Amino acid sequence: MIREWLLRKAEAIMASRPPDFEIGPPGNRYMLRWHLCPWSNYEKGSKPKNRWEAFVRTWPAIYVHRIRHDDEDRALHDHPFPSCSFVLKNGYWEVLFYPILPERIAELQAAGTPRPTVKVFRTEGSLTFRQADAAHRLVLEQGMNGPIEVISLFLMGFRIREWGFHCPKGWVPWKDFVGDRDRGAIGKGCGD
Repeated sequence: MIREWLLRKAEAIMASRPPDFEIGPPGNRYMLRWHLCPWSNYEKGSKPKNRWEAFVRTWPAIYVHRIRHDDEDRALHDHPFPSCSFVLKNGYWEVLFYPILPERIAELQAAGTPRPTVKVFRTEGSLTFRQADAAHRLVLEQGMNGPIEVISLFLMGFRIREWGFHCPKGWVPWKDFVGDRDRGAIGKGCGD
């Protein structure tokens, strides 16, 4: 019941205005984002402009995501903040690193060997909490005409770190991975 109500609200917002942010190459964006309350996504150390801004900065940011196809598959990514996803429509596979000992991770990185991964299906109505450094990648189910789009509600906590991509030879900051002129574009990646 709550999921259906949130889905109706999310669909109304998506129909009422263009997305606030698009991720992926022009003409083939894989994620569209609508900001419902983007207040916690301030640069660390920046000063609020007024009392209202200082107050709302204590709230989590909330976005609606329309996921149109898979995250790019060059590397898993993490986030600059803890987050929570609530799947409102359809579902997706989440690719995660298989848990292994830190010494083994260092060995794999030194050899340039990708870490082993596991896939978990996030069904419609599922709620997923992630730490900021939890690396993952989204993979959509395939229908007769291509990927089955997913709509989710995404809540993010406060920015606590830089984010990036987990390449076979180690972690790469997002600014070095994505397009240098368009943070929604695909850039040089892992550099291999």
